[in-house]
Amino acid sequence: GKLNVDLSSEHGILSIHPLESALPDRVEFETYGDHRLAMSLAPLALVIPFVGIHNHEVVTKSYPEFWDDLKKAGFVLRS
Repeated sequence: GKLNVDLSSEHGILSIHPLESALPDRVEFETYGDHRLAMSLAPLALVIPFVGIHNHEVVTKSYPEFWDDLKKAGFVLRS
C-alpha cells in the first residue's frame, strides 16, 4: 500500500502492478526487528528518492556490514 502497487500471485508467480503512474518520492518502513525486512527494502532506493528504514541496526544479526557495503555500491545513507 505504501508503494501504490497491487500484488497478486498466480501459479507461484508474484506480480507487481502499479496503481498510479508513479511511485511515491518518500516512503518509510518499520522493520519490526526483522533483519530480512531491512535488507529487502533497501534496494527500493534505486527507484524512490527517500527510503526510510526504522531500526536499521537489525541487520547486525546476519550481515553486520550490510549498510557499509551499500555505501560502497554508491548508495547515499543518512541516519
